[in-house]
Amino acid sequence: CPTPTAYGTGKTNSNGWVPFASHSGTPSVSSADFALNVDLAMPSQPVILISSSSTSSNPFMGGTLWIAPPVTRHGVQILDSMGSVSYPFAVDGSMVGSTQYFQFWFRDPPDAHGVGLSDGLEVTYCD
Repeated sequence: CPTPTAYGTGKTNSNGWVPFASHSGTPSVSSADFALNVDLAMPSQPVILISSSSTSSNPFMGGTLWIAPPVTRHGVQILDSMGSVSYPFAVDGSMVGSTQYFQFWFRDPPDAHGVGLSDGLEVTYCD
């Protein structure tokens, strides 16, 4: 599998941190260990992983939305005390050969827009 690739830049949050998306494991059907992660987001705040089949670079809430509509939401979690979270992500056979783009969107109450955004992450799935 190609290594997932980060692109763009996250929005600097009210702690002065720039959140970033990363991965662990391999985006393959056979590995069953793939996860998408965010670090340096706002501690103890809700976060949602969003994805799309294409990229974008549109200004959004004081940052940049790195994925294009239509957007799929992958559930809400709560960031830990360091502003990190991991989303386990199952890869099935129908996804093999396709590419998906991900971004994390989280609450940042002191921010003028009340939200934070990570950079984007491009993922291509394999067997």
